[in-house]
Formats: sequence, C-alpha cells, structure tokens
Amino acid sequence: MLAFSMDVEQLAGMVSVGTLLAFTMVAVSVLILRYVPPDEVPLPSSLQAPIDSVSLRYSNTVRSEDVDVDVEVSKSLGVDTWMRVLVWLVIGVVVYVIYGRNHNALQHAVYVPATHVDEIYKSSAESLSS
Repeated sequence: MLAFSMDVEQLAGMVSVGTLLAFTMVAVSVLILRYVPPDEVPLPSSLQAPIDSVSLRYSNTVRSEDVDVDVEVSKSLGVDTWMRVLVWLVIGVVVYVIYGRNHNALQHAVYVPATHVDEIYKSSAESLSS
C-alpha cells in the first residue's frame, strides 16, 4: 500500500532505517545481556562453561562496532526519511496502545493481597476435591 503512495527512493530509505534500527537494537541487547544476565532464568550447562577472554573481548568489540557503524550509516539518511519513520512509529505506538487497552487479558482480573493467597488456594482445592 505504501508503494503506491510513495516514491521508491523514499520507501527504500524507510526500509533502510527500519533495518538499521532493528539491527542496532539487537546489537545493543546482546551487549546488555552479555554484562547483565537475567537472574531468574538458569543458564543451560552449555552456556556455563568458561569463555575464553579473547573471544569474549572480540565479541564485545564487534557488537560495539556494529552499533557505531549503524549510527554512522543512519546519519547518512535524510531528515525527511527520519521524519517519515518517526510518524509511522508514533502511529504504530498509538495503534498498539489502543488495541492493548481494548483487548487486555488482565482487564477484568481480580488482584488479591499476598496474605490471602494461601486461603484462596486451600478453598479452591477443597471445592475441586468435592
């Protein structure tokens, strides 16, 4: 649909920005996860083996250089491309929020204080066993 209303060059610029943003977010996320692993999720034994410090340093260098290259390439795209992407991102966020508010699975959830959880669990277990 966008292809009918936009010049191919404009559409290609938006695709480039989208790809660069996605790639940059992945590179930054890998760097963050490298230094701050989630505490709740146990790591598989294959990931708990000691990692060679050279390969770790190389991996972190590659990721940070990925981000640098992505930012530099993104700077070469025009301001009009960034404005179109910003408009579409705002539209996407608005649709996401409106849809989420109307289709929220927790909209009618009943929240119970933690002090009553055991009591509710016991009463539900008794009613199921009867």
